[in-house]
Amino acid sequence: VKGLLGPVLNVRCRLQEPCQVSGIKGEGLTNGDAVRVLAVCGEGQAPQGYRGEAKAITSEGGSTVVLPPSTAPGRYSICWCPAGESPGGVTALCSLPVDYHVTLGYVDVLGPSGMAQYVCYEWLACEITHL
Repeated sequence: VKGLLGPVLNVRCRLQEPCQVSGIKGEGLTNGDAVRVLAVCGEGQAPQGYRGEAKAITSEGGSTVVLPPSTAPGRYSICWCPAGESPGGVTALCSLPVDYHVTLGYVDVLGPSGMAQYVCYEWLACEITHL
């Protein structure tokens, strides 16, 4: 039986950069397990700021994954789907959000919004608010 074990992961990632998540623990984890970033595991689409499905495939025996970059800061769910055969003998395709109903953890994407403009001048105090 495949499944996650251990505490829920909390990860901090930089805006617009891929983000490595390691320390995934569980039973029967393998390369090819899938992870997807969603607002809520098991429903909806990828949050705004992620291209496509916001999907990544695990490596290092299922213990590591590199999340795709986001262009929007925020807190999102990291959702897991096991690769391979399910108990009923049906291949788990991990293609729909409903397939990702297990919460692996949460990702905080941090950084200034690309829409923000900050004006500062050399040799003068500069205050940046609303970060």
